[in-house]
Amino acid sequence: MKNTALLILCLLASNLLGQLPVTPAQETADNLILVTRSELLQRIALHKSLADGLWNNPASKPEEIIAAMGTRAGDFFKVYNENVRYLINLGHLAGRNPTASLRGEYLNLPRVKLNPDGTATMLPPEAPKPMSAAKPSSAKAAAKKAK
Repeated sequence: MKNTALLILCLLASNLLGQLPVTPAQETADNLILVTRSELLQRIALHKSLADGLWNNPASKPEEIIAAMGTRAGDFFKVYNENVRYLINLGHLAGRNPTASLRGEYLNLPRVKLNPDGTATMLPPEAPKPMSAAKPSSAKAAAKKAK
């Protein structure tokens, strides 16, 4: 009898608050999404740490660190790139945008070539593409014709 009264009281309270009772399946689903969000935040912090350790290291240049990795450098960059893809997928599942947390400096990194022997080599930055001559806007073109 006590349990029934408590259940009725909970149902009334949830209705008064505009909430429906949560099913065990919904509660589990909500908890899984919460765990996913927690994992996302942890992985973003780890990814930033990896990126800073390589690209923003005050003690060594990235080329030196990559060379010191030797034949493990290729695997490092494979895992690094897979982690970015995983973060994006995890973010979608968690209802978050991980690219907003990672910002450009953690996503748009220098280009690296993975060599067949497992080593990696930094590539020079791509040359900027020449800007094509800007076409006059239709308003400017119309004004010229009117003169």
